[in-house]
Amino acid sequence: MRKAAIVALAAAMLLVVSLASIAYADGPGGSTEHHCANSDGQPVPANADGSCPAGSTVVYDNDVTCGSNNDVGGFDVFVGASGLEICTDGGAAPVQGRVVASGDPAAQSGYAGADGDKDNSPEQAQGWLGVSSEAGTPLACGDTNGNRDLTHATGDDDVQDCLP
Repeated sequence: MRKAAIVALAAAMLLVVSLASIAYADGPGGSTEHHCANSDGQPVPANADGSCPAGSTVVYDNDVTCGSNNDVGGFDVFVGASGLEICTDGGAAPVQGRVVASGDPAAQSGYAGADGDKDNSPEQAQGWLGVSSEAGTPLACGDTNGNRDLTHATGDDDVQDCLP
């Protein structure tokens, strides 16, 4: 029953949150879908601020890693000034991913969306669906042409990607 309540809360937040530009940062609760790699492609630890060390690159791997916030029924839940995030990277839910909402009321900007993991099946559950007030892209989805990461969307991610 808690899982249903969390899903209902997430859906309600998606409708209520003031929406705007897709943010180019990790989820508000610290979730990521990328790692740092050296020139040989081997993973390397990120800096304390989450950036990749000099000489390494960011690799978007569509492998959701949740932050370390409040455990609510096996879900990592974050609610704070930077937004809302409900995340699972295995175990508690049959699907891995996150629901994210973030915004800046003063700038009347923000975004909200659901973002899947590379291990989900069917393939449609691996991408993302987001709503934003970004000019020209109020509704977008991620597919294999983009990063498949809601928080690091590219110009290749648009409403056409939402079609089956």
